Amino acid sequence: MRAFSYTFRKTDTNTARRVLILTGSNAVLQLIAFIYRGMLLRIAGSEALGLQSLVMQVYSLMVSVCISGLNVAVITLTARCGEVKKLRRITRCALGAFIVLFGLCALPVFVLRRRIAFSVIGDAGAAGAIALTLGCIFMTGIENILKSMHIASGREARTAASELMEQTARLIAVFTLIKLAHSGAAGKLASLIMLGMLLSEFVSVGFLSVSYKKHYIVPCKAPSGDRREVLSELIKILLPAQGTALCGTIFASAASLMLPSRLVEAGYTRSEALSAIGVLGSSAIPLVMLPMIFVGAVAVVIMPKAARASANEDGRALIRITKKAQAASLAALIVYNLPLLWSMGSISRAVFGVEPTRLCFLLLSIKAGFIYLQATASAVMNGMMKQKHVFVFALIGETVQLALILALTSVKSLHIYGYLIAMCAGEGLRFALSNGYLFHILKRKNRPITNGRQQKRLMSSTVAVCRRAATSRCSR
Repeated sequence: MRAFSYTFRKTDTNTARRVLILTGSNAVLQLIAFIYRGMLLRIAGSEALGLQSLVMQVYSLMVSVCISGLNVAVITLTARCGEVKKLRRITRCALGAFIVLFGLCALPVFVLRRRIAFSVIGDAGAAGAIALTLGCIFMTGIENILKSMHIASGREARTAASELMEQTARLIAVFTLIKLAHSGAAGKLASLIMLGMLLSEFVSVGFLSVSYKKHYIVPCKAPSGDRREVLSELIKILLPAQGTALCGTIFASAASLMLPSRLVEAGYTRSEALSAIGVLGSSAIPLVMLPMIFVGAVAVVIMPKAARASANEDGRALIRITKKAQAASLAALIVYNLPLLWSMGSISRAVFGVEPTRLCFLLLSIKAGFIYLQATASAVMNGMMKQKHVFVFALIGETVQLALILALTSVKSLHIYGYLIAMCAGEGLRFALSNGYLFHILKRKNRPITNGRQQKRLMSSTVAVCRRAATSRCSR
């Protein structure tokens, strides 16, 4: 048990090292992703990629329902409680919750896959890809729960290694499958891409399962912690976090699925609309959002730190974490997006063989800046158990964004640019609300204790911390 307790203490003193590990692995993953997308554009074509991106909206929707909230809940709960003996119980409760959620979502999607492919996506050939997507989601859910456990206990290096192995396996598998098929319709190619994705999931799940068994299954008679208590704590965090993920995905999927028809109304053909979406999603967005390899690492690392600081009611530590995270987000925008703004078209042409317009990159860069700042703000708020507020701000931002997409894409002179302008406005509004609220509550937490109610709450929290410490010593 001492080794596990040391692991939790060690995470507080190695923040920079953890960020560097995740940033380095994310950089390599992004490089692999660039190679992967460039390969797909050349051997599968932009139309197949456009169709696959629409299938991925089903994937994203189910992930938001079954997985995204669980990641936040597992990381936050494990970091806040600090009782490593509960880890096995948290893992079992999280896996049970995931299996229930997945079963409720997967069954109707599988039964209605052909209708979804024909009526929603607009291509009956996508039914096979949707069926394979369900297998990918099941494996991804198990993988993400194991990754969250590793991250909360300071073992990011193992999650980084699993991602590198998975993405490498995906590139090899998809390339081999498409080459063996020689050619085919867009629906068949999309199915082959999803099959390669499914095969690669077994690599990461296998690696993380072995790591979990080695480092987290300690010799004891039974997992610590009452099952109902742990499940109740998990659900308390899960529901609003799941709502945030579901809200963002539903609105994003609605926008993506309606975009082809809106572009057709603006004068595009169906093939041109799918190609434009494919180019946007496979070259422009990944190129602009490259700093997320750093910002995402910062957000992952600060969430458990904010959770521990919030559990200890350390307002100064929370302010320090927030300011450093926001400064890191701004640095990513200033160092990367602004200097390369005018040369991104040439880079895209050299890497992907396509060149979106300069205005497209400008609007995407504005959106990226808001997303960087929002990612770190949401990470701190999640650590502070403010998932309900994260959900409300996401709902407001996404609603405004979708309304603007409907209004602006109907203007023929704007077409795809109306879509990008709407995304900038929605992300900007969401960040403004989140950041304003975050600093408001941090300022209130940092005030000196002046009344009896606050003193009583501080005394109660101190007694609770002492009891947990005494229990931990007794268990050792």
